[in-house]
Amino acid sequence: MRLDSFSLFPRCAGVESFSSTLHWGPWAAADAWPQTHGTYSLPESAGDLADGMHTYGLYWNSSTLFTYIDSPANVVMSVDLSKESFWGLGGWGNSTGSDNPWADSPNNVAPFDGRFYLILEIAVGGTGGYFPDNVGGKPWSDGSPNAVNEFYAAASSQWLPSWPTSASARSNSTAGGQPFRIDSVRVWQGGDSMQGAEYGFRPML
Repeated sequence: MRLDSFSLFPRCAGVESFSSTLHWGPWAAADAWPQTHGTYSLPESAGDLADGMHTYGLYWNSSTLFTYIDSPANVVMSVDLSKESFWGLGGWGNSTGSDNPWADSPNNVAPFDGRFYLILEIAVGGTGGYFPDNVGGKPWSDGSPNAVNEFYAAASSQWLPSWPTSASARSNSTAGGQPFRIDSVRVWQGGDSMQGAEYGFRPML
């Protein structure tokens, strides 16, 4: 099971939208992510998400799970589990031969009722239509058998120069590229009221 909390997408030259997606299901082929997916887009006149720092948040307790940008009032993706479990939401109860792998869980939030790792990464590519062809200077084609090679062939002239190669460039977006810059990561753990201690770190990226 996986929560792709925030995936950023370019509209043309900048980053104007992102999505939040929960991947879940009793088996891999039954991933029911379309039911737990949301997208936030800036109006075309509002600039670019890369123009400043933003807070990307995740609220997660025994009855609800939602993501937001900048404020919990600005919800991107929300799942209400107060009355229905993920098994019920997926509609697998009427499937012949299907067994609920989360039947022993005492709450509706299973399979998201355990510990998960927090991963911060830049992931690019794919040929599944997630990144439309001929949009934003995409250097590969989904239908090409050599999509990976096309992506790397474009490295020297398209995307590689935008990646900072020195410590000074990584700390300054005007000195050779646009860094993947994270100001902080904060996690609050508590009851459903989400009242608890703060655990965090400030990575030097």
